Amino acid sequence: MVGDGQRITVSAIAELELAFEVSTPQIVRGCARAPHLFLRDGRSLYDAFGAGYTLLRFDPAMDVTRLQSAARERGMPLALVDIAPEDANGEYAEKLVLARPDQHIAWRGQAAPDDPMGLLARIIGAAA
Repeated sequence: MVGDGQRITVSAIAELELAFEVSTPQIVRGCARAPHLFLRDGRSLYDAFGAGYTLLRFDPAMDVTRLQSAARERGMPLALVDIAPEDANGEYAEKLVLARPDQHIAWRGQAAPDDPMGLLARIIGAAA
């Protein structure tokens, strides 16, 4: 029985199970835990994370200095981890992924944000 007193039928349960199997996401979305992988030096990705936020960069040519400057200005610890795209094992589709201290993804994108200060304000729940 459901909280409102209605009964759930076996066919309704089967439909829910089917819907769950069909809608399983294939790529990482924000607020999911960052997928694990081992780095070239043998370390776990999670061991490479900083004590605060960590920016994963899958394209070393990508300029992230404005984002790093904004983090420093906010007093927000931000570590940068460069990972070769071929080492991502297909787990990451974006060139940049910003992980929270709890290893969950706060933001991801193909380019550095246009407004890094605004992005960081949203992530930490502060006023821009």
